[in-house]
Amino acid sequence: MKGLAFLLAAALAARAQFPSLAPTDDGKQLYFSTTLRLPGETPGSDSRIFRYSDAGLELFAAQPPDLPGYHDAYIQPAFYMPFVSDDGRTVAYTGDAYCPPFYACLAGPYATGVVRGRNAGSPGEGTLSVSHNGRWATLTARNYSGGHSGPNSYFMDLVTGDRTLVPYQLFPPVSIADDGSTAVSSSYIQAVWRPDRTLPVPLTMRPGGPVALSADGRTVVGMEPAFGGAPGDIYVYRPESGLRANIAEFPDPNEPFQYLGISNDGTWVLYRRSGPQWQAVLVNTATLRAAVIPLPNGAAATSGALSGYANTAFFGTSDGHLVAVDLADGVPAAVRTLW
Repeated sequence: MKGLAFLLAAALAARAQFPSLAPTDDGKQLYFSTTLRLPGETPGSDSRIFRYSDAGLELFAAQPPDLPGYHDAYIQPAFYMPFVSDDGRTVAYTGDAYCPPFYACLAGPYATGVVRGRNAGSPGEGTLSVSHNGRWATLTARNYSGGHSGPNSYFMDLVTGDRTLVPYQLFPPVSIADDGSTAVSSSYIQAVWRPDRTLPVPLTMRPGGPVALSADGRTVVGMEPAFGGAPGDIYVYRPESGLRANIAEFPDPNEPFQYLGISNDGTWVLYRRSGPQWQAVLVNTATLRAAVIPLPNGAAATSGALSGYANTAFFGTSDGHLVAVDLADGVPAAVRTLW
């Protein structure tokens, strides 16, 4: 159970034209999925992966995934949920096949992880998530959206190919730190897990839990909806010290909010909140200094991501644009429209 705030946020994010944004640490490369087409391209409904860099926009992954058993005119193949490593040398995404209004295709292999660049190959079937340094990955089975509470994911070393069944249920995208530590938030445990240890995150009486880890694994970001008279909140937890602090609170139980990104060292967290529209907010987790990031034409943020160095934030906007905001110590310095 994630709460009404999380469900509303997920529903709004699903309608975004740029639902998944993945920047390198320096913000010079951005990978993203979209159903939009470049000028001159034939319109279509399948999601593809694009890359933005100094060279401009280019199509990165567009060929339909050749998944076993999917040779049907009703299939709508898609590439989605890109991940990019800190230096851009590893790029990963998931190839899936969706075939409305007929669901027989779901009986077979449904999704395949793809890794390009360093450690290239196909790790196997499932929704793929990759660590910040491109070393570790999880493959999550489709039952993450069902009522199952048991294990549904494998944890992998992309260098050796070794894999371990994660003893807890995971919900992609999965956040994985450079040492393989993985954020776990299931119906019965909130923790930071890796094959050799499990570090519980302090529980409250509300649903919710960890959604992200900083690259160094020292900062956990969690979300809890308003529940039982308590306000909703976004919090940070430091496993080494055991300290936990709220970095944003949402007294209105009808106000949804969503985590968007964290810097490598856990100093900066990016999130969005509604009321009167979706605003992007960058907060310093040490000082709690927060700044609303203005978007062109007063547009709302439909999706977002923060570069590892916290020097650039990227947003999909309500008016259909992809925007980069250059940051200087948490303060917006320049805004660029990429699409």
